[in-house]
Amino acid sequence: MFSAALIERHPLLRLGLLRVLRSIDDIGEVVSYDPGSFEADSPHPAQVNILLFSQSPDLGADRALLTRLSEWMPPHHILLLQEQPGAPIIAHPALDGCIQKTASPELISAAVKLVLAGGKCFPAGHECSARAAGGIQSRPSPLPSPSMLDRPQPLAVVSGARALNITPRQFEILVFLARGLSLKKVSQALNISVATVKSHASGMYRRLNVQNKQQAIHEVLQRGVNLHEPIGPQSGSRQDWSD
Repeated sequence: MFSAALIERHPLLRLGLLRVLRSIDDIGEVVSYDPGSFEADSPHPAQVNILLFSQSPDLGADRALLTRLSEWMPPHHILLLQEQPGAPIIAHPALDGCIQKTASPELISAAVKLVLAGGKCFPAGHECSARAAGGIQSRPSPLPSPSMLDRPQPLAVVSGARALNITPRQFEILVFLARGLSLKKVSQALNISVATVKSHASGMYRRLNVQNKQQAIHEVLQRGVNLHEPIGPQSGSRQDWSD
């Protein structure tokens, strides 16, 4: 079972987010704090699997608080909750995603599950850049590291596609999306056009009966399909799925 901590200053929103976290079967212990009243001697777990940290307009204060929290209860993963899309992202070594705090409970739940499963949940244009950067990240990221662009093993692609009743190409694209890559970066990794990626993604969403990437990832995790198999080609295997 996983443990989770929530930092949110608005009482009603904090209560709603707590309900979301407690509804996730794989999460056991859940603690929440008002950032204005949290101190070093406040009761807290020794460490947490995931920390949901709500950003405020005062990014300097947020960064200082996040540093203190990381010392008191080191998180394995951090999911930022943002007021507005496109807001600057606070950098942290454990940062694995950000989502609007006004997103639906289903999307927030899917984001938490994705991050706990080892995935990334960044909006297009940020893609994991804040994890390695110092200070505050507000500009689009450079090309992800090569490992993020490595293609899944063919056997994992075929197995996952069969389990979900989608095409191997659609599953491969879903794996890249689960890593946090934008459609443009996926097209670069697969050496196909952005339009082709969009076409495959739309077809995949229809087959999974979902509307977007977050819902697709949530649906796949609910079915028990692993989107984070070992990466890199296997010797003698063909990866060029027909488009």
